[in-house]
Amino acid sequence: MTLRKKLMLLPVISLLGLGALHALNSFIAGQIEEKVIFPRIRDSVIEGHKRSIRATVDVAAEHLGQVVKQHKTRAEQEAAIIAATDPVRFFADSSGYLFTYDVTGVRINVPINKSGNGKNQMGQRDANGVAFIEGLVRAAQKGGDFVSYHFEKEGKGIQPKLAYSKMIPGTDMLVGTGVYTDDVDTEIAR
Repeated sequence: MTLRKKLMLLPVISLLGLGALHALNSFIAGQIEEKVIFPRIRDSVIEGHKRSIRATVDVAAEHLGQVVKQHKTRAEQEAAIIAATDPVRFFADSSGYLFTYDVTGVRINVPINKSGNGKNQMGQRDANGVAFIEGLVRAAQKGGDFVSYHFEKEGKGIQPKLAYSKMIPGTDMLVGTGVYTDDVDTEIAR
């Protein structure tokens, strides 16, 4: 091969090298986004939701504690809790709501599906076998905590959920709320 042909190959080799470097750079940038940046953003969004739902439940528990004090019978207390929690909705898609159970697992109110109200749900498990009502009761009894499980979301079927529950002061009942984590993934994708 002549010197002239060798010199003409230099730009071609340089372009191929630059193309390979660009492809490698794009691959590495994508991996960093997928494995480092997006998980950190997701964790940050989840932490923000945790603070919000904890604060919401703390306020709701105190309010419902005052509400039930005004009623003598259990039936009146439960009716007052249902009246106070039914209209409450939050998050942009209104998927946030307050739910209430007693410590034996009897559902007082889940406003998106009232068919289980008044029934013992303690043995209920989600699709992954998580005994989430039992978990919510334990979380509330220890002063408030988070539970992850899957639950029905209006119009979207069963979705992953992170919930927080706390005892209503002066009662054997708990209040809780949660965030469907598919919403978090939608926020991140946006």
